[in-house]
Amino acid sequence: MSRALAAKFRKHVIALPPGSRVEWSDMEAWAKANCPKSARQGPDPMWPKWDYLTEECMGLSEQLQKESWLAFQRPDSLDYYYRTDKTESEPWD
Repeated sequence: MSRALAAKFRKHVIALPPGSRVEWSDMEAWAKANCPKSARQGPDPMWPKWDYLTEECMGLSEQLQKESWLAFQRPDSLDYYYRTDKTESEPWD
């Protein structure tokens, strides 16, 4: 993922209201909407390139959890993050 896309996803998550759920399907929708059109279809039609971007969003979510912007939940065997009530912004590069 480019630095610009990573920063865009980070801003997207931080802008969510506290308590918002961030699930795989949310990351997938974000990736589809933000994947460059030239990269939408990979060599394997069953694995489009935006799917790779979705996986990278998951990795960024783990980083956002370490920074306390997201918290991980696993109720009833469903995995998802939710936006915490953190408000202060720290430098990120």
